[in-house]
Amino acid sequence: MLLSFILCLVAGGEASIIMKKFTYCGMGLNLKFLSVVGSTLQGVNTNDSDVDLKGVFTWDNDLYFTLNQLQNSLEKTNTNKDEWNNLLKQLNQEFDLNLTENDDLVLYDAKTFFELSFKNDSNMFDMLYANENFVLYQTKTFKQVKENKDKFVDLFQACKRYQGMSATHLKQ
Repeated sequence: MLLSFILCLVAGGEASIIMKKFTYCGMGLNLKFLSVVGSTLQGVNTNDSDVDLKGVFTWDNDLYFTLNQLQNSLEKTNTNKDEWNNLLKQLNQEFDLNLTENDDLVLYDAKTFFELSFKNDSNMFDMLYANENFVLYQTKTFKQVKENKDKFVDLFQACKRYQGMSATHLKQ
């Protein structure tokens, strides 16, 4: 069942809903999920806090069959500044936001999202466990992925991993 979710998400098989489609460097980017994360999600933001957003996307299907090297994540540190600002402008218009280049936005390709989720990467936890009040957009399939996260996220292993990381940080 999980494999069918992954295939549906990556293959873009969600014709029953209106897809949020954007362009980046002239290529089609299909948004699957977008959520407020970070201090706002955790309830510790202040008036001086920036906005943190994370999301999941797929490239247009035809791009996967080209020789183009597709990025597995998009964020301001690994993108062309003009293209990044254009993507922010598109997101601002679509979701009535006021994002600036000072705000933090990271978008993960669906394949990368699942690879990191299977490894219990904490960057994925904000998205998988985000309260629906903080979700700006999600496809029907991504909602099913979130509902079935316990089938591929191992919280015991995640706790062991972060216990070790915390101990390492304390030693430093």
